[in-house]
Amino acid sequence: MKRTALAVLFTCLVLLTGCSPMVPDPLEKATTTLVPGTNTQIHSPIAQQETGDTYNAVLYFRFMQEDLLAQESRKIHVSMDQSLEKSLVAALMQGPGASSPELRRLFSGQVAVISTLSQGNTLFVTLSESVLLEPMVDRFLQMQSLSATLCEI
Repeated sequence: MKRTALAVLFTCLVLLTGCSPMVPDPLEKATTTLVPGTNTQIHSPIAQQETGDTYNAVLYFRFMQEDLLAQESRKIHVSMDQSLEKSLVAALMQGPGASSPELRRLFSGQVAVISTLSQGNTLFVTLSESVLLEPMVDRFLQMQSLSATLCEI
């Protein structure tokens, strides 16, 4: 009698525990996180161009043919799927507006901004490979223009 009761108890125990998963599902409580140490903001990949903000920006360009920088104030539209820094660098690559005929663009039309990444107090700006083909005499002024523009934020 004890053996049959023990066998029934063991059978019930095996049947009841056999129905539940023994290993927890790793995707059940999975969450997405940002890369540690970055201030990346996640935006919708289907954000419209009309959505975003407009900022008053100060951009620095070459003054005439001199090795000097002069500023241009401009309203910059920043879409929701782009950072302010990337929008500023892209506007710098486009050159000065028509209202500033004394200013000259520093980067050729082949140079484009790939990305900007903020990590702590440091901003990493990645430009296209064609920046390496730019004249070396302009390189110092180009980097000054980038840093002056981004420090105005």
